[in-house]
Amino acid sequence: MPLHQSPQDVKWIEELMGRRLSLRADAIIAVSNSGFTEGASLKAKQHGIILRDLKTLTVQEIRAWGFSTRV
Repeated sequence: MPLHQSPQDVKWIEELMGRRLSLRADAIIAVSNSGFTEGASLKAKQHGIILRDLKTLTVQEIRAWGFSTRV
C-alpha cells in the first residue's frame, strides 16, 4: 500500500463509513502517515471514527486495540 503525501480527506472517511456498514464492524480506526484534513477530522468525530497518525502512534496503543477471546 502506497504512503500518501497529502492528508486524508472527507472522501476517505466516508469510504470507511461505508465499509463499516457493509462489514457490520463495531468500530473503525483510521491510520494515516500524512494526517487528516480538518473536514475529515470533523466527519470522523461526528461518526465515532478513531483517527491516528503514524508519527505519534505507539506499539502499546496498537496492542490495546484488540483483545483475545476464546470460543
